[in-house]
Amino acid sequence: RSVVKLMDTLEITKKLITIPSFVDSSTNEKEVAQWLFDYLKQFSWLTVKKQKVQNGRSNIIARDKYPTRVLVCDHIDTVQVVSGWKTDPFQPTLVGKKLYGLGASDTKGNVASLLSAIKNVGPTQGLMLLLYIDEEYDFAGAKSFVAKYKGHMRPEIIASADGGSLEIGNTCRGLIETIFTVLGQAGHSSNPANGKNAILGSFQSLQKFQKELSKDSTFNLAWINGGQSKPGTPDLGREGNVISDTCQFGIEIRNADPDLSARTVVAKLTSLLNKKWLKVKDVKIRHDLGAWITNKKDLKAIRKVLGNPKFTPAKGRGYVDLQMFWEAFGKPTCFTFGAGENGVAHKTNEYINIDKLEKGEKYWTAFIAKFEEVR
Repeated sequence: RSVVKLMDTLEITKKLITIPSFVDSSTNEKEVAQWLFDYLKQFSWLTVKKQKVQNGRSNIIARDKYPTRVLVCDHIDTVQVVSGWKTDPFQPTLVGKKLYGLGASDTKGNVASLLSAIKNVGPTQGLMLLLYIDEEYDFAGAKSFVAKYKGHMRPEIIASADGGSLEIGNTCRGLIETIFTVLGQAGHSSNPANGKNAILGSFQSLQKFQKELSKDSTFNLAWINGGQSKPGTPDLGREGNVISDTCQFGIEIRNADPDLSARTVVAKLTSLLNKKWLKVKDVKIRHDLGAWITNKKDLKAIRKVLGNPKFTPAKGRGYVDLQMFWEAFGKPTCFTFGAGENGVAHKTNEYINIDKLEKGEKYWTAFIAKFEEVR
C-alpha cells in the first residue's frame, strides 16, 4: 500500500482533479478509488474496504466499529471531457478564488471536504462513509451498495455531499427511461385510412401522455425512428408512398409523482397506442427510479448545524441517486449538501469557489461531530 500524507481540503481537491475518473473504454475510477482507499487507511478508527462492482471498479467504504446510524456519501466519478477548456482539465488551476479542473465542483471538492471533516472530528460512533462509482453513467456503484447492505443496516440519517451552493436538498424527481418498438399497418399513402401510421400514431399518443403528467414532471422524447418494415433485414424503408408500419422511440421522464413507475408508464402509453390501433412489439426499461422527499421539518436540527442554509429548489432538479438509499433503507431522514458551484457541472472550465469549499469543510465537520444529537 502506498503512503499518502494528510492534506488540507484544497490540496486533496487538487490531487483528486489530477486523477482522471471519467468512464470510457480505457479510463475509469479505479485509480482514484485506490488513492482514496490509501488516504482513509490513515484513520485507525476506521475499517476501510473496497466493494468490487464491475471491471476492476470499486466503491470505497469506511466505517467505525459501531452500528451505522449515519451514512455519509458522495460519488467519485466525473463526466467525460468535452472540448473548449481554456486550461488542462486534469491540472488544477487556481485563478483568484476559483479552482478550475474536471470534477472540481461535481464533486471532488465535496469529497475532499468530507475527508477533512472526518480527520477533524476523529473517532466516531456509528458513522459510515461511502464513496461510490458510476453516478454519472448507470448508477452501478449505488445499486451494488444497496444490493449488499439492504436489510443489513438501518441508518437514521443519510447525507450526500453531492450538493451545490451550500444549500440543503430534501427532494428530487425520479428518472424513468424506456424504449418502445411499435407496429402499425402498411398501406398506400394516397389513402391514409387503409393503413395505420406507426410514426404518426406514436407521436400523437406521446403528446397526449405528456399532457397527463403531473405539472412538476418533465417529459423528453429523446429520439424517434420509423419507416416501412423489410423482411429479412432490420433496415427500414423510406418510401414516401407507403404508410410507415414501424416506429421505435426512446423517452425519459423526470417524475415528481412518487407513485409513477416504469410499469405504470408502460401500461398507460400502451393503452394510448392501442387506441390508435397500434401494437407494442417490445419495451425496454433502462431506468426505473422513483422520486424522493424528506419532510423539511425533519431537517430542522440538521439545518441548524449546517448554518441554516436555504433549501435547493425542487423544480428543475434532476435525479439524485440518494433516492435509492432512501428507499432501500426504510426512508430515513436524507439530505444533500455541498459546496459545488451551481451551473458549472458537466461544462467546460468547471470550477469550485475556495471560500465555499472551506465553509463546506467547516459545516461537514460540525455535522459529523454533532450527529449523535441529530436523531
